[in-house]
Amino acid sequence: MENRFIADIIGRNVTHVTGFFSIHGDGAFLNGFGISNTAEDKNFTRLKYYWKNQKIPYVSSQAWRRWLRNNAVQVNGWEPSPLVAVLRNEKGNTSKIATNLDPIRCPEDDIFGYMFTSGKKEKEIQLREDLPEVQLVRTSPLRSSLLRAVPELTVTAVDESFVHLPDDEPLAYKTEFSSGEFVATFSLDVYRLGVFEKKGNKQQELNPKLIEKYGDLLIKKEHPLYKEGNLVLMKNVTAVQNQRTIELLKALVTLTGGAKMAQFGVDVSPKLLVLAGMTHGNMLFDDLLTSQDGKPALNIALLKEVIEDFAEFIKTPVFIGIRESYLTNQEEVRALHNTEINGIKIIVGTPKNIVEDFEKELN
Repeated sequence: MENRFIADIIGRNVTHVTGFFSIHGDGAFLNGFGISNTAEDKNFTRLKYYWKNQKIPYVSSQAWRRWLRNNAVQVNGWEPSPLVAVLRNEKGNTSKIATNLDPIRCPEDDIFGYMFTSGKKEKEIQLREDLPEVQLVRTSPLRSSLLRAVPELTVTAVDESFVHLPDDEPLAYKTEFSSGEFVATFSLDVYRLGVFEKKGNKQQELNPKLIEKYGDLLIKKEHPLYKEGNLVLMKNVTAVQNQRTIELLKALVTLTGGAKMAQFGVDVSPKLLVLAGMTHGNMLFDDLLTSQDGKPALNIALLKEVIEDFAEFIKTPVFIGIRESYLTNQEEVRALHNTEINGIKIIVGTPKNIVEDFEKELN
């Protein structure tokens, strides 16, 4: 075929959205490691962390993606696609789980992906009529890093508390928590939204039953690489991709979530957000938050260098959204507004405003 890449078949100018964001968690317990089996103190709940010359707290990708997924369903009114039991064994225990596996009706299935292995044992009970008879693997078009603490801007402490019993001695327990800045990067393969591959007979993304169910809403094309495969596209796929992309970004700027929120509740919506539309999936906006006099600052020199080097792949302005008084160098950042670096325009606003402006550039 003339076009050997799916992105070329879709015909988009912007095929990827790449971003970076930071949150401020003051006195937060965002993601827990639990209680160590080897710890002497069994009533000590610890943060999740990794070691890089020092202990660095982090939130797993699975955790903050779940925050984003739940918030996207809520703020956009998406039809939920929760994980539920779909098979039970003869003892009545759950033996297989699945979401709706319906990326046509459920944007979260389209964006966050799913997998399903077909087949059931003789005595297993099937709980849903619409289960696929083939194996499905829909890898997520949304790639994401850990939401990790910036070491120079984050500290940890321990909260010591008691459960007071009316007829006995109080029981002590401890909880580790953190205060500081957490950062993450992400990249969304926009061209894959609403587009489903079949690579031969064994590897496919869309349940064949859904092709029959939604036939009037879909278009089938030859696969550019697999003779026995095909592509199934939602009609008006570019509009679908744009809508789902913007709805995901709107959910990100209003992000909510975290563990132990009853005791350590914090606002986890981004205080800094950097976005660009690209023809490249590299998560290039990384390590942009640095420390300046002990306060968060945007690494402007690094940002300029990255834009300079990747300019040929950047197809929109680079958008920078900042919350008032968050960055110690906010005036320098605001001075970048409407300037250009190697032909790429810089737009500065609030996190919410830049998503609204980005929507006008998405094509």
